[in-house]
Amino acid sequence: MALKISFKAEAQTDKNGEGVTHKLYIYDPVHGGYDIDPESWEFHTSETSAAYFRKALEAVSKSDTIEVHINSAGGSVKEGLAIANQLAAHPARKVAYVDGFNCSVCTAISSACDQVVMPKSAVTYVHHAWDSVAGNAAQLRSAADALDTIDTAFRAAILRHAGERMTEERLVELMDANGYEGTWLTAEQCIECGLADELAAYDIDPQEAMRRLQEAQAKTDAAPQQATAYSAAAALQAVAAALYAIPLQKPEEQKPAEPDASRDLTGILMKLAEM
Repeated sequence: MALKISFKAEAQTDKNGEGVTHKLYIYDPVHGGYDIDPESWEFHTSETSAAYFRKALEAVSKSDTIEVHINSAGGSVKEGLAIANQLAAHPARKVAYVDGFNCSVCTAISSACDQVVMPKSAVTYVHHAWDSVAGNAAQLRSAADALDTIDTAFRAAILRHAGERMTEERLVELMDANGYEGTWLTAEQCIECGLADELAAYDIDPQEAMRRLQEAQAKTDAAPQQATAYSAAAALQAVAAALYAIPLQKPEEQKPAEPDASRDLTGILMKLAEM
C-alpha cells in the first residue's frame, strides 16, 4: 500500500522573486488507480500516477523549474511512460535528482528531464519490460509480442536523454545481461552511458576541483589581454565551477571590467585562504 505522501509537490520562489522551483517526489512504486489514506481510510487518486502528475504540472509555468526527486523500484510502464512524456513535453526546465533507487520505468522519467544529477550513493537499474500472463499458447505468444513492442517504446524513452553516449544496441546489452535480468549501474557508469549528467555537488573530487582551478588560472596567464574579463565576480565563479562542476563562461561572454591586478583569480583565492 503506497502512502498518500509518496508523491507530493513543493514550490518555492528564488531569492530574487523570479521564477518558481517545483519539487516533485516519486518515493514509492509508480502506479495508477487509488491509494488509501491510512488515517482516514479514504481513497485518493494515486500520487504516483500519470493523472496526478498532470494536475501537478498544471501549476508550473514555462519560466519555472521542475525538480523531480526519485527513489523508487519502478512500477507500471503505462503510468511511467505517460509521466515521462508529460515531462518531456513541458516547456519548463526539468532536473531529475536520483535520491536512492532509480529503477525500471523510473529511468524513463529521469531521462525525460533536461539534466540528471546522481550521487555516488545512488543506483540505477535497467531491464526489459515484463508482465504476468495466463492463457493458451496463442495468447502467451501474443503477450510476448506485445512486450517486444512495449520494450521498443521503453528504450526510446530512455535513449532520448542519453544522446550519443549510448546506442540502442548497448542499452539492449544492458537489459539482456545477467540472464536477461538487467543491469545495476553506479552513478559513474550512468554518466558514462548517458543516464545521468553529473555527480551531486557533495561528491565532487577535491583533486578534480583543484585541476579546474589550475586550468582557469592557466587561461588568464596564457591570454593576459583578456585578463580584465576575469573580475572578482568571474574569479568567484571559477571557484564555484571547481567545487560544483559548473561550466565556466568564456571570457568573451563576460562583461569587460577595468584592469585591476589585485582582483585576478590568484588574488581572490589568496584572500579566501586568509579568511
